[in-house]
Amino acid sequence: MIGRSLRALRLATLLILALPTSAAAIVSHQIDDFEDESVMGWVEGAVSPDMPTNEEGGPAGPDDNYIENVSTGVFGPGANLVMFNTSQWAGDYTAANVAGISMDLANFGDVPLHMRIAVRRSSTWYASNDAFELPADGMWHFAAFGLTNADMTGVQGGTPLSDVLLDVGEIRLLSAELGPNFRGDTVEARQGTDNIRALLVGDTDCDGDVDFDDIDAFVLGLTSPPAYEAQFGLRPSLKGDTDRDGDQDFDDIPGLVDILTGNIIGVPEPAAIWLLCWGLGWLTIAARIR
Repeated sequence: MIGRSLRALRLATLLILALPTSAAAIVSHQIDDFEDESVMGWVEGAVSPDMPTNEEGGPAGPDDNYIENVSTGVFGPGANLVMFNTSQWAGDYTAANVAGISMDLANFGDVPLHMRIAVRRSSTWYASNDAFELPADGMWHFAAFGLTNADMTGVQGGTPLSDVLLDVGEIRLLSAELGPNFRGDTVEARQGTDNIRALLVGDTDCDGDVDFDDIDAFVLGLTSPPAYEAQFGLRPSLKGDTDRDGDQDFDDIPGLVDILTGNIIGVPEPAAIWLLCWGLGWLTIAARIR
């Protein structure tokens, strides 16, 4: 039955794509890969003696550029392992359909690090609930951080996270061992970062856009989260949580319809929308009775 529903979804999407639509576009994954040999706006405080630097030797090999951030662990400027960006990573995350942020991380120091992200709007800060534990092994590791209330905790101010994400003024990457914060640990460390990427809601096949090809991956995340994570290296909610409640479930199906029929491909004919909804409805029924 699921196979029949998938065929209906594919047919509906193809019909929609074939129809004339109003102009529409989506920004694909934003990525900082540092191949321009700059730090792409990632800095520490103005008085820090150890600003991030662009280096070679990233996850793709000796010619792959990345940025390195150093902290002294000694009281004063530059003591804490934290860097921030207020340029290309500021703005309306909700309008951009950003569900999370992934990156490659390496620890070239002597002690484990506990990596989190933090976002700010005005004086309100939210930070990652769960740290990515980064061993001191000099190897590159893939990490992903979500941006929902299930993923982040408010650590200063009272603005709801949903409002913060409408106008992010600053994002930070830091090590925080004892829990969510935005200041970072006072630790002597040397840490590398590469391929900082915005994770697009609905791009469940991780190819940089939301289209017909995402339906199969959406179904995989819905019906077998471990298989999805094994294939794509992400938990499915980071791409399939269209209602942004912290998980991917049947409630996310209408959101996928909205993205496919609105944000990506304009405004299709009502009959095509009906067919797409019908196919997703059969998918829901089939998955529930398996």
